[in-house]
Amino acid sequence: MSDSSDVPANIPTNSRSSKKGTVFWVIFITLNLALFLAALELSAISTVLPTIANALNTTDFVWIGSAYALASTAFLPLCGGLAEVFGRRPALLVSIALFAVGSAVCGASNNIAAMISGRTIQGLGASGIQSVSNIILADLVSLEERGVYATVFGLTWAISNIVGPLIGGALASGGAWRWLFYLNLPLAGIAALSTLFFMRLPTPEGRFSEKIMRLDWIGNALVMGSTTSITIALTWAGVRYPWDSYHILVPLIVGVVGLLMFMAYEAKVARYPLVSEILILFTLPTDEKNHLQVPWSVLSNRTSLSGYLQTFIAGVFAICVVYYMPVYFQACKGASAWRSGIYSLAFITSAPAAMIAGTFVKVTGRYRPQMWFGWIVTLISLGLLSSVSFETNLGKAIGFLVLMGVGIG
Repeated sequence: MSDSSDVPANIPTNSRSSKKGTVFWVIFITLNLALFLAALELSAISTVLPTIANALNTTDFVWIGSAYALASTAFLPLCGGLAEVFGRRPALLVSIALFAVGSAVCGASNNIAAMISGRTIQGLGASGIQSVSNIILADLVSLEERGVYATVFGLTWAISNIVGPLIGGALASGGAWRWLFYLNLPLAGIAALSTLFFMRLPTPEGRFSEKIMRLDWIGNALVMGSTTSITIALTWAGVRYPWDSYHILVPLIVGVVGLLMFMAYEAKVARYPLVSEILILFTLPTDEKNHLQVPWSVLSNRTSLSGYLQTFIAGVFAICVVYYMPVYFQACKGASAWRSGIYSLAFITSAPAAMIAGTFVKVTGRYRPQMWFGWIVTLISLGLLSSVSFETNLGKAIGFLVLMGVGIG
């Protein structure tokens, strides 16, 4: 691992040293602000969905949430490649701009088509913000330090997921749901200006045609098409069509087969594997990233696969809880949108739990005990939440949510 002397001249000289200066902290705060915006839109919409559906006179409101998540997931790998090819700062600026444009479209929308279009544009911007922020962090700090700063990223994400339903509920209760989107504009402007004036990160050299050829277009097409197909199936299933309908089974099977093809292509065929490029971006100093390939075994060993699987499952559980509980509080307990956001604050336990777990990893050098504890608590809380019904005491439901936050955190 290179030390601070290996940092390219156009990266702040204090960025890889143990002592961080003002420029580093301005950049780091900017990245967290951008991440907060992206995560907030994913979670805040949960308490506002009934209000938006009523205002736009539609029952097909599921895609208001799904369009954002789908766009941000499907384009996430491509954004990382664009940052490597065209530079971090341009990629982040474009991502913030897309997010702002999508927010404006959502705020001004008068029908469900415009709202879904705006949410899709927002999702594209969010995917760039997520991937480029992590890439910039890898540029700024050493591998040894990265875990600490990555924990702050995770904490930012957790806090936004916690306060999102509260903010959304407050705006919905006040009849100002459009401001959930409009408020993003000044914050996005601050993030963009900070990026423009303070981030002096390297821009890769080379001709445009050479840069384009380094992008894994086939791999990106496979992963985008597959995730889109699976999302369509899961969004329609049990709502628009029965689970055993061909409308659900066909896109679900096509999506799963597409993901298998993606993995096979990346492992055996791709000249510049998408997963290798991403891993290189996140683990190596800037001056060691050119023309390297990561063996597939690094990604397919038992420990790596376990980490990927656990990250996926934990994310599914967290999103389900963030979306489901506000609706439960409103539909079954008669809570207003704002009060359901207050009740959902019980999930805030995920933030201190994440901080404590990260601290224990740093102090003890071990991570498995925390993971065992987290999964045990999560399984117990899921069992308890599955027993929640219309008659369940409100205090119990909130208590189960507290326990879920601890496990996920």
